[in-house]
Amino acid sequence: MLSHIIVNRYNLWVVIFSAIGTISTAYGLAIIGSTVGQPSFYTYLKLAPQGTPGYSHTTRIIAALNGVNSAGAIIGCLYHIWSSESLGRKKTMIVGCIVLTIGGAICAGAVDVAMFLVGRGIAGIGSGILACVVPMYQAEISTPETRGAMVSATGVAYALGYSFAGWLGYACSFMSETSQYAQFAWRFPLAFQCVFPVIFLCGQSFIPLSPRWLLSQCREKEAFQIMCKLHQSSSDLNNIRAREEFFLTKKQYEIDSNLPNRWHDLFRTAPNRKRALIGAMLMFGNQFLGVYVISNYGVLIYAQLGQGDSLSLLLNACWTTLTL
Repeated sequence: MLSHIIVNRYNLWVVIFSAIGTISTAYGLAIIGSTVGQPSFYTYLKLAPQGTPGYSHTTRIIAALNGVNSAGAIIGCLYHIWSSESLGRKKTMIVGCIVLTIGGAICAGAVDVAMFLVGRGIAGIGSGILACVVPMYQAEISTPETRGAMVSATGVAYALGYSFAGWLGYACSFMSETSQYAQFAWRFPLAFQCVFPVIFLCGQSFIPLSPRWLLSQCREKEAFQIMCKLHQSSSDLNNIRAREEFFLTKKQYEIDSNLPNRWHDLFRTAPNRKRALIGAMLMFGNQFLGVYVISNYGVLIYAQLGQGDSLSLLLNACWTTLTL
């Protein structure tokens, strides 16, 4: 049934490599869930641990660390709307990785709560940018028959990012609280969130620009060359499939460019309102299930149920791994 589907190896590796951006997003969002399970985190920042006087202040700080990260993600999503069209998908991913790396570095080197909050906010902006632009890029470089499977790499990358954060937090929990290097238990996992975006930045020359974006910039020759490379196969030496895809993409862009392109046009017609509502309700429903509450506060919940610090982190890591 799937014998007619031909996957270009280069196309596949571009999709997989760009998914590193999604792993960066997921890890950056999830790592706070492991951080709050490290006793040395509370000691260094002079926060009252669970079950001690003053813990109500600690809960407000933890909520702020999550809230400012989410607020930053909103800013990143809004920035992506402009950047993806003006700078292009690839450059927007580069910007997102740079911002996320800066935010992660600030978090890892934080000397007080204020610095930590700033780092979380900046990291959130980077996460928001990458969360939006990576699946868009993957869809635009994939062939029609493989597009669904290729973009599903985003879901796998999210699961990997959350799993990495959970297991690294658990591994670092074995650092002794009395050790002079006790801060390593929470600083290293925070610093590790810089690894994935740095890998992307080092290898970004490997991935091409989006053909659709190139068409929007009147760079048709470059767009066609990239499509040929993405669609190339031994059974299509004359690039027939690439020519067909290029023609269809070009015609679709010409039609789209003649349509109104104002943000409120999304709600002007009944079909558009229906699409917008379905998309919004799907995302709202995903959030409303409470998955982020469990991922960010799961360690604290398990601790309140009487589990130790290390076991709480282990349970959190196992839960995130189940998403794979």
